[in-house]
Amino acid sequence: ELGRAAPLAWRLGELAGPPAETSRAVARVARATTALFAAARALLVASHGGDGGRIPLPADLLLRTSTQTAWLALDSALEDLARRAHQHADAGPDEPPREDLSVLARRAAEIRDDLAVLAEQRAGQYVYWGEVRGAHTFLHASPIDAAQLLRRHVLDAAATPIFTSATLSVAGDFGFFRRRIGAGGEVAAATFASPVDYSKQTLLYVPRDLPLP
Repeated sequence: ELGRAAPLAWRLGELAGPPAETSRAVARVARATTALFAAARALLVASHGGDGGRIPLPADLLLRTSTQTAWLALDSALEDLARRAHQHADAGPDEPPREDLSVLARRAAEIRDDLAVLAEQRAGQYVYWGEVRGAHTFLHASPIDAAQLLRRHVLDAAATPIFTSATLSVAGDFGFFRRRIGAGGEVAAATFASPVDYSKQTLLYVPRDLPLP
């Protein structure tokens, strides 16, 4: 998620503002993003060593001197980016508003919120982890129970979602799936028989020389 910060800045640079003014905001976000992830990567590698694998995030990862300075710099840069996007979104009385820039401003604010969640690690419903893979560094806050998020961002969205899978129900019961996605009784559910005749169109092959598990 946090990897969106720099591309967001460059996207704003393509869409809005006087070149010098916009390029300064873009460069500031790009520099702050690079600095934050470099500092976080150094701490993760020092604590767990090497590349690959998921690493539990230390509770104070973004509160140590090196990472906190970088985090606050990126937070400030994103705040400035959002402000500039808002300013350019209102082009003037004779021009239509720039919806794309309003979206960019909102996304910049969302990334600031994501950073705060990772820094504070106060939300007990999340698991905080990082990953160092090759030249890439990832910081995550993954929800243990995604029901509320799915309800807010999918089920209650303007469009009507349709879920299809061969594994949504258990013995014809959708109760488990409903609970996992935060759905109530207002969600319609149905099962449909497979067109495949498994008794005639399925072949089960079991090798005789496999070792015991």
